[in-house]
Amino acid sequence: MHNTEVTKNTNLTPDQNCTVNTYSIVEKRFMLWLVSRKYVGDTIQNDGLGMQDINNLNDLIFSEKDRKSAHQRILLDVEKKGFLDRQSKKAQRADDIVRAQSLISKASYSDLIKQTHNEKNVVSDLLNFSIYESDLLNLIFTPAATFSSLANIIDSNLPSLAKRLILTVNSSSFLKAASLPKRNIKDTRSALAFIGINGIRTIIPLLIFKSKMKFYNSELPQIPIKLWAYILTVANIAGHLSSVNNVSSPEKMSLAALIYLIGNIAVVNQFDKSWNNGTKLILQKLRASNNPSHRKIYFAIHETKHNASLIVSALKHSSAKAGQFYADRIEYDHIMDVKNGVNDTDSAEHKILVNAIHCAKLALLHEHKLIKNDEIASYLKYCEIPVNELIKIVKSKPHQLKIRTS
Repeated sequence: MHNTEVTKNTNLTPDQNCTVNTYSIVEKRFMLWLVSRKYVGDTIQNDGLGMQDINNLNDLIFSEKDRKSAHQRILLDVEKKGFLDRQSKKAQRADDIVRAQSLISKASYSDLIKQTHNEKNVVSDLLNFSIYESDLLNLIFTPAATFSSLANIIDSNLPSLAKRLILTVNSSSFLKAASLPKRNIKDTRSALAFIGINGIRTIIPLLIFKSKMKFYNSELPQIPIKLWAYILTVANIAGHLSSVNNVSSPEKMSLAALIYLIGNIAVVNQFDKSWNNGTKLILQKLRASNNPSHRKIYFAIHETKHNASLIVSALKHSSAKAGQFYADRIEYDHIMDVKNGVNDTDSAEHKILVNAIHCAKLALLHEHKLIKNDEIASYLKYCEIPVNELIKIVKSKPHQLKIRTS
């Protein structure tokens, strides 16, 4: 994830200091939202209590009155000793688990950084775009593209994409977003004709890029789901801002945003592998050790849990590098101007993308009632587009699919 400099000016006015503080708060809150097991999907209850990382609230007793039964008898001395012994062993066990967690986290993070900085691993394994997918992403923006030619390429070389496309255009959520009537679409060409060329230029990239995200991480299933929601939101907003500011076509800008953020997918895809690699490495080292304390840590490893904070750190430090490996290889002749523009910090495309990234974070926090209106306005002071315009975007549910079918 490409990070934007906040400020290096140490002589800030009180109002500027307030804005800088809000920026930091929002950035941290967004990352906490990303790794939290809460706030996933439309059925989640948005209580707005923030991001407390407490997974077993039902096991906690907050009231002193509740902790003491009215029928509790006085413990005998021998019972007290047994109770204290058990508490001591439990505390020692907890310490062993913490030490095991720390060792695995360090080894896993080292492997995560190494693998996401390995160009071959990123391009061939973590993202792995086929030549047909790459050609199709370029072809859909050529003036000569026809429904029949595109359908022939998809049906012949990308059958899974054809299936997902047909399922998408028949879904009620898609029809609502596109304001299209319900039809029983059964083949690829009919699906392409139904959504039109602008719909194709929006939907095809989204389906291809989404297919690169591995959603089956059993330990942290919420992260790939939320990360994709974030990427989709950025792409939607970037396309919208491109249209209203007459910078580029919305579809080209949306694809450029997907390319810009693709490194995030690589990091998340690698995380589970790196955690397993780190665990194996620590197990081998502890197994070979003669230190008695190491044996306790060894047996505590099975009680450790995946450390989601590693993903936060890796997204900040590796996603840009991983994404660049992919971006450097693509040769989409018909979107090269926009692709190059988003990497030029002085260009209109880059400014739109930065604004889209800011708005996307706010929109997702706003959707789950995790941010106040005054915080939204303060955060958006960094943007070069009128604040009122951006606030409207934040509150318009931009995480939902947006397409032009004309």
